[in-house]
Amino acid sequence: MGYETKLWDVETHGNASPSREIILIILNHIKKKGKSMKKTIQYIIILIIFIPLTVEAESPYFLSLHTGGHVFESNRNIGDTFLLGIGFGYHFNNRISAAVRLYTGNYDIQYPIDNQTCTSDTQSGNLYHADLYYRFLPDNLIKPYITGGVGKFNLKHSTSEELYHDSFDQGMLFNYGVGLEYFIQEISVVGDIRHFVSTGDSRNEMVLSAGIIFRLPEWD
Repeated sequence: MGYETKLWDVETHGNASPSREIILIILNHIKKKGKSMKKTIQYIIILIIFIPLTVEAESPYFLSLHTGGHVFESNRNIGDTFLLGIGFGYHFNNRISAAVRLYTGNYDIQYPIDNQTCTSDTQSGNLYHADLYYRFLPDNLIKPYITGGVGKFNLKHSTSEELYHDSFDQGMLFNYGVGLEYFIQEISVVGDIRHFVSTGDSRNEMVLSAGIIFRLPEWD
């Protein structure tokens, strides 16, 4: 029996704790049902609600659920947007961790159709980034941190490229920011603000986010 089968097949964990069985069932369902962002977020909510009641030991891995806003410069033809996101990360120690976040949102893009009329399109886009985190005051319940990393913004709108030579898919994005993390037993609440700078066109963007982090149970 291969590693993948052992990981996804709940039956091979007959003596597993209830928390591990719940995680395995949900992960197996995600694998079978597809890659829908909204469905995946729903499953993570289930993890956050139910697993902390039965977890006995924590692994260094964690899952997270985020919401926030994507803010653009005022001279852009794209509006500020509400975001939903998920994340996955690893704690190296009580100060340093690494994580990947993926956000999705519906972006309103404005452009003229003649000299007097303006219209808009709504386009789905994704923002994802991988970051390192450094926490100050690691022994406190409230831990300020700094973060930085690289990412990508995936959004295509051919009309904007023709009219404004504005490609929203701007190449690699660098980001840096600050935040706070508040620990509550097996979960923590986080909030941060980030500045994104593109390596393509000279663009500046901000992302303000809040989220909840759930530390996964330790696997045998």
